[in-house]
Amino acid sequence: MNAIQSASEDESSGSGFIDDHERGWEDVDDEVETTTFTSLFDKSEFTDINTLIEYCRDKHGFDFKKVRKEFGVLSNSQPP
Repeated sequence: MNAIQSASEDESSGSGFIDDHERGWEDVDDEVETTTFTSLFDKSEFTDINTLIEYCRDKHGFDFKKVRKEFGVLSNSQPP
């Protein structure tokens, strides 16, 4: 039997390439994973980086944006 005959038989029997590769994925959850950011100074966790930056500034007196600017550290989205 050649590959063409085998593929034709798989398609007609309903157990083809796609079925074989989808097997085992039935239990995969559709849940979206959430990224968390942990404070540098305590165990507080945040789902938004800006909230974390504000928290560190207000609670611990650490102004991340000011420090970044003082040391000339650019973010990935800023041109040099």
